[in-house]
Amino acid sequence: MKRLVEVFLILCLIGANRSNAQNLVVDGSFEEMECPENPINSVSETPTWYAINSDFYYISEKCPLDQTVTGNVNALNQPVTAQDGVAFASLEAGLTTNGFFSSEGTGIELTESLEEGTFYYLEMQTIHYPEIMGPDFPDEGCEPMPTRFMNVYFSSDKINISPETVFTPDGILTTGITSNAQLKLTDSAPNIDGFRTNQWNEFWNCFEGEGFEKHMAITGTFGKTTDTIDCIIEEQPGRIYFGGHAIDNVKLYKIPQSIDSTYIICEEGVTVHLEDIVVGPFFDKATYLWSDGSEEISRYLDQSGLYEIEMILPCVVVPIKLEINKTTCLADIFVGNVFSPNGDGTNDVLSVSVDSPYSLQSFRFDIFNRWGQLVYTSNSTDDSWNGTVDQNDAAIGVYTWLITYTLDVGPNQEIHLAGDVLLVR
Repeated sequence: MKRLVEVFLILCLIGANRSNAQNLVVDGSFEEMECPENPINSVSETPTWYAINSDFYYISEKCPLDQTVTGNVNALNQPVTAQDGVAFASLEAGLTTNGFFSSEGTGIELTESLEEGTFYYLEMQTIHYPEIMGPDFPDEGCEPMPTRFMNVYFSSDKINISPETVFTPDGILTTGITSNAQLKLTDSAPNIDGFRTNQWNEFWNCFEGEGFEKHMAITGTFGKTTDTIDCIIEEQPGRIYFGGHAIDNVKLYKIPQSIDSTYIICEEGVTVHLEDIVVGPFFDKATYLWSDGSEEISRYLDQSGLYEIEMILPCVVVPIKLEINKTTCLADIFVGNVFSPNGDGTNDVLSVSVDSPYSLQSFRFDIFNRWGQLVYTSNSTDDSWNGTVDQNDAAIGVYTWLITYTLDVGPNQEIHLAGDVLLVR
């Protein structure tokens, strides 16, 4: 005889080819860097990040600055705290009188080379500092802002990007850039809320890998601004604008080519949340389209079958196949209701018989006397009670048993069964 006291059933996600999210950027939050050994926290190279064009500045609550020497450094005189944690990277930039914009940057070797034909998701937090006019800036009527603000480059080798300059008697004239890297992504959204006001803005995009990309660099703009601005004077040396950028929480993730998942549902239906299947920071950047036209990211399903969904990103559409299988998530368990431990070779022990297509993850068999005292316990279905307590024969009478188990179709959800047995001799 057995009596069901309490059963906890839950959907089970098994055999799932879920998106395996792993950031390919080591220390994208800049939290693990050591404080530079100089008064302005200027960084040329660390075990992870290295400078592009010139040094970049490491801004961290754990690294004090020498205020007596930072007054002329725009990147060090901004009322900015880290977007998350205590640290970020700061990059100075500037515009020359002849209309050429150049910037500091920082690069890193990725944990693995990008794969040809595979799509990737990039996300980072950025700040664009308000501009500071240099001594050569015209009195009025000039807005020589660049058309691009943040650039993301890739290369097979350590990245070098530097301006080509000409030294003239009157100063420095920038005429172009030299680079061994390919420009892949740009952030060119100056009209978003908080732009150039020392507020963090999220930049994200995705792209297709070509197979050569082992290093990634993030810089401000390099290049010529528009030639129609009155204050830009060809062949004129000098700087008319200073500014800069900050970056934090840099993430680069591989986007899965497809996602296959199987749910086993027990008895009733279940609400499927796509965020449990699509793992990665790109989840909430995508839109989702079910084959029946639904665009929900959480949906109640109570019928077995194959459901097809598209995860839609700007660069790629990822197919998701979701298989729903209904099954019985209970094991068939038998415990006898009478046993006679008298040594006659017949029905001398009390054992548990378990029949299930799924293996047991855990099992416990407890027996209590009529006063609620535990007289026997076991964690194996191979064990049995021989009717003794502390090597003495247990009293004749009714005993209560409790079985607690979990199956490998559930994420450690316990199922409880209880019943009673009569001990006779």
